[in-house]
Amino acid sequence: MSTDTIQLRDQVGVLRRRWLTVVVTLLLAIVAGLLISFLSTPQYEADTEVLLPPAQGTNTLTAEEVATEARTVILFADDVIDALGLEESTQDLLDTVVVEPDPNGAAVLTIAAVRDDAEESADIANAMAAAYVDSTDVETAGRIDALEERISALDRQIRALQIEINDAGLDQPPVKLASELRNLRAERGLLVDARAIALRESGLDADQAEVVTPAVTPSSASSPQPVRIVALASALGLLLGIGLAYLRDYFDDSVRDEQQISASSRGRPVLGQIPRWTRSESGARPVTVASPYSPASEAYRELGANIRFLLGVRRQGDRTRREPGRVVLVSSAGAAEGKTATAVNLAVVAAAANLRVVLVDANLRRPRVHELFDVPVGKGLADVLDGGCSVQDTLVDVQADNLLLLPAGETATNAAGLLTSPRLVRLLTELRGEADLVVVDSAAVLPVADALELARACDLTVLVARSKMSRGRDLGETIQRIDRVGGSTAGVVLNAIESERGRTRDDRHYGS
Repeated sequence: MSTDTIQLRDQVGVLRRRWLTVVVTLLLAIVAGLLISFLSTPQYEADTEVLLPPAQGTNTLTAEEVATEARTVILFADDVIDALGLEESTQDLLDTVVVEPDPNGAAVLTIAAVRDDAEESADIANAMAAAYVDSTDVETAGRIDALEERISALDRQIRALQIEINDAGLDQPPVKLASELRNLRAERGLLVDARAIALRESGLDADQAEVVTPAVTPSSASSPQPVRIVALASALGLLLGIGLAYLRDYFDDSVRDEQQISASSRGRPVLGQIPRWTRSESGARPVTVASPYSPASEAYRELGANIRFLLGVRRQGDRTRREPGRVVLVSSAGAAEGKTATAVNLAVVAAAANLRVVLVDANLRRPRVHELFDVPVGKGLADVLDGGCSVQDTLVDVQADNLLLLPAGETATNAAGLLTSPRLVRLLTELRGEADLVVVDSAAVLPVADALELARACDLTVLVARSKMSRGRDLGETIQRIDRVGGSTAGVVLNAIESERGRTRDDRHYGS
């Protein structure tokens, strides 16, 4: 399989593990978009179009000239405020008005007003257009007056020059006077033509600026647009959710598979993978007893076979010449990771394999094994270590072939002191002589040092890690502590993996 395929599978695996993060982020983004849509003040947009007249002496306007006229329109904001009686500043009005040239290059200006009142938006757009058009009328009238004054002045100069020539009594006027007279008459002719053009413009013909599309009161708000906002929020939420999923996965140190366990446990193997299981209708009994054919029970039997192989344990018939039994410690980095359930079910499947098994509850602080076998609290390990009774007086028959239980006894207040007692080694030696396999359940390693005392006296230590809950750094620290005291960690059991085949009918989760 190519590296690219493996990497793609890993990326898809991140999304499968973190799908809830993606979905929650997406839903929150959609809710935020809906809130923005419904809480925002509706805005109404009305626009009008103004056709610009061509420049004098031309038939068209350049793009620069149209843009100049667009900037000119906003100069009439004060006139609009006075005309409509608005109670706002010029800048406030201009913030709601947009004047744009035609994007296709036509000599047309679009004046748009966006307000929270539909009728007011149309009034402002129309008033702005009207003020601009009126200004072009005033400009044209002023240009006509200026042209007429200049024509009148030229007429006076021409008459005065003509009188001067006539008074000279010459048949041919001097060259200088004749040239000046021609220039004055030529200039007058140009001014007359200009006046004619201006008069046509003032008559509102086709060359005059005019409103071609007046603004009408909008019937619906231009913003907010719920569909667009929700669509945009969904896209952003999806991208953000995927990003958060990868970010969480990058910083998440919880173990889920063999590769993560191998990386965290310094290469220790995964001895078994136990599907997540629940209490059956039979109550709180071990799953290998209550549901012996379930996937979880099969997984425990496979775990038992692996541990028996590691320890070299086999049934020894002749007790007079038998070898000492082996002792396996079951522990975990922290609490609630499934060590007690693993120890109990491991003992059950080993006994079912025709081995003599003693299950020892060495969790003197919070004993739970007796609950799973419905054994009343009485004398147990704490009493033996304290010298109050013998091993034989405390072993309990749990009504299972080849299996005896050494309960923890009364909850000990000096658990650490009892487990450091020399009696512990003698106790385990005695149990080795009684059984082929001794399974010891202990407290978690990181919170207290109880398990470390036991690890030195046991042949192997099996650590239990709960899928999606146990941390890789905790697992590595646990193995380091066990190695430091001379213990031997055989491997890791990955507990509570997601598997629909491992579910039973009850919904109450079980395992500690």
